Amino acid sequence: MNTTHIVHPGEVLTIVADAVASGNLVRLSDAGVEPIATTPVSASSTLLIGPFSAVRRYRIEDVTGSLQSSVAVSDLPLAAVADAAAATAVAFPAGGTGTAAGGWDTASNRNLAITRFTALLADVADLRAQLNAALAKLRTAGILQ
Repeated sequence: MNTTHIVHPGEVLTIVADAVASGNLVRLSDAGVEPIATTPVSASSTLLIGPFSAVRRYRIEDVTGSLQSSVAVSDLPLAAVADAAAATAVAFPAGGTGTAAGGWDTASNRNLAITRFTALLADVADLRAQLNAALAKLRTAGILQ
């Protein structure tokens, strides 16, 4: 038997397969017709899908036995992700006159540019670490694949 569920923002779809039940979870298009992705559901397993920030449609297809499913408001705690550290990069120096205008015409300006470029790299690395931590938590919660 096939069952279709509409999962609203903040809700979670739960699928439970007992020892003899198996099937497929099919993500449907926004119109609820075309299949987008299929995830197998094996016997003796439980899947939690969501929560999402937009409406999602799913079809549950029984292959053996009967899969049990329900949709409910999520009680999953929101994952805390630390803020990125304060920026350390500042404006790059500009110097020179004439044809060297805007260039790093002195060793001092060159050294300032190197220091500021290094600070910019540190800022990017910090933002990247925060983004990767947030993505990992979203994948763990089943929100992203």
